[in-house]
Amino acid sequence: METIFDHNPKADELRYLTGGFSQERYLEGLTEDDALAALSMLFAMRDDPERADAYSSRIQDDELRFDLRYNDVISSSNASNAV
Repeated sequence: METIFDHNPKADELRYLTGGFSQERYLEGLTEDDALAALSMLFAMRDDPERADAYSSRIQDDELRFDLRYNDVISSSNASNAV
C-alpha cells in the first residue's frame, strides 16, 4: 500500500499527518482509505491540487472523502478571507 512515507515527507508534514507517531506506529492498522486521505492531504499541503484530488477520488468511504474535501474547501476559503 502506498503511504506518505513513499513521498519523502518533511518533518513538519510528518508531524501534521502522523500526529507525531513513529512510522511503525502510524502504519499499524492503517487502512487503504486512511492512507489515501493522508496522501491527499500531503499533496494539498504541497500545493498540488491535481494529485490531492487524484488520491481523494480513490477513497472508497464516501463520508471520509466528503469530510476530506469539505475541510479542504473550508481551509481554502478561510485562508482567502484572512488576506
